[in-house]
Amino acid sequence: MNIESKFKKAVSSVRGRAFFGIATGLINGLFASGGGLVVVPALKAQGLNQQKAQATTLGFILPLSVLTTIGYVIGTGFPEGWLLAAIGATAGGGVGAWLLGKVANVWLNRVFCALMLYAGIRMLLF
Repeated sequence: MNIESKFKKAVSSVRGRAFFGIATGLINGLFASGGGLVVVPALKAQGLNQQKAQATTLGFILPLSVLTTIGYVIGTGFPEGWLLAAIGATAGGGVGAWLLGKVANVWLNRVFCALMLYAGIRMLLF
């Protein structure tokens, strides 16, 4: 059994889904983002295409973001001017959601992978 089929089998079980849910929340809580890095591959292993996997992942983001935000406000607070950035991010999210249905799966997959690689390389080097 190759690694891809093992992964697919793992995320198909109730325990596997619970594990990936916990991993998603942990990653989001520690890094303030990145839960999608766990959820998108898990959903694709379930047979969803890139568009559906990314759209479904958005359902994870709202509750994670609310809880993580509360934790950060209690723990460290927010820098001045964060509300303006949040408004811009909300507008950008709307545009991104609109574009999601218009971009071919192959390009979404390529761009998603390229952004993950860029972020990883940048964090390693800087």
